[in-house]
Amino acid sequence: MAARISSADIISEMLGASIGTLILDEPFPSLDDGVTESFIDVVEQISKKYNNIIIITHVDSMKSMFGKHIEVLNQNGKSFIRA
Repeated sequence: MAARISSADIISEMLGASIGTLILDEPFPSLDDGVTESFIDVVEQISKKYNNIIIITHVDSMKSMFGKHIEVLNQNGKSFIRA
């Protein structure tokens, strides 16, 4: 995850632009308690730098760790969004 964030920072600096939104797609390799706590700490630290941080995950337990979330549900072959 650190490499992804660093890469985004380097690219934005090279382009002379700021990145307002950071998207992390399945950012954690495992979810033991130490990794989860470290991930939450990192997100809190970098949240000052970005207007939005979007975390894409299939791990249900992560939803309760953040105040806002959007779920994409599949019912009878159709996708629905629940906020």
